Amino acid sequence: METSEQINPAVITPTTDLMKQPLQNKRRFWDTKTTIRLALIIVILGILSFGTVLYVARGAQPGEPLYTIKTTLTEPAFTLTKLSPTSRISYTTYLLERRIAELTTLAGDTGTSSPELLATVSSLIETHTTDIVDTIENNPNLDGVTKINFLAKADTVTRAAETLSDTTPELTTITDTLTSAENHVGDALTESIASFVTTNATDTIQSFITTQITAVGTEVVTTAPGSKAQSLVIRRISDAQESIADSKWVDAITYLLRARQAIAVDGYLFSAERGPVDGIEIEAVPVPEGN
Repeated sequence: METSEQINPAVITPTTDLMKQPLQNKRRFWDTKTTIRLALIIVILGILSFGTVLYVARGAQPGEPLYTIKTTLTEPAFTLTKLSPTSRISYTTYLLERRIAELTTLAGDTGTSSPELLATVSSLIETHTTDIVDTIENNPNLDGVTKINFLAKADTVTRAAETLSDTTPELTTITDTLTSAENHVGDALTESIASFVTTNATDTIQSFITTQITAVGTEVVTTAPGSKAQSLVIRRISDAQESIADSKWVDAITYLLRARQAIAVDGYLFSAERGPVDGIEIEAVPVPEGN
């Protein structure tokens, strides 16, 4: 007689439990999916909020809450988008000019200005000039004219800052920092001019000098007649004339760049009072020949 296999009721999964398992698995799936969606929404909102703060911070001035965000996050972030050496230098020069505008504002607003704010802005100027010089030195493929033009611009901006500190008692605490920045970029400019002259043919050098002479003649009309800036331009052009006659190309280029610097500094510091000046003719300034 056959015996049937005994089934232990304890090992039989109740039907209700079998029905619950798909529902539990589905619930876990939806819980995970919902969590992921919520996390993505939070991330997206965070990115949008952060981007909005960065954008709004672009117009912040020294002393305002968002100024630190502008100078430590927004501007460095934009700098990273400048992939070529020339675009990076151009943007950093733009930042350098913004710092001069900020210094000018602080110099005229003793209620907002403070030693801490002045130190912050002057430190940024020093950082920008170092970045410009380092970028140029680390990219030897940049041509000589490009190097000179970029460094001359930076030298002019830092010179304007130094001049402002020399003539504004409230800014004397940062004069040393500004002088250091101006000297740094000025030394790099001097080296670039010397390198350009020693590595190029005379025709190329004279062509560059002619370009500078034309620029001086065009720009000098923005200086006030009889002003210190105009007087300095005339002296520098006279010096350049003598250097050209003696074929001292390094000196000639330096003097012409100094003439343009005097005009630009005058514009930076007195832009509210300056503009094309009536009564001054280009011929009134002894512009030398280009060869």
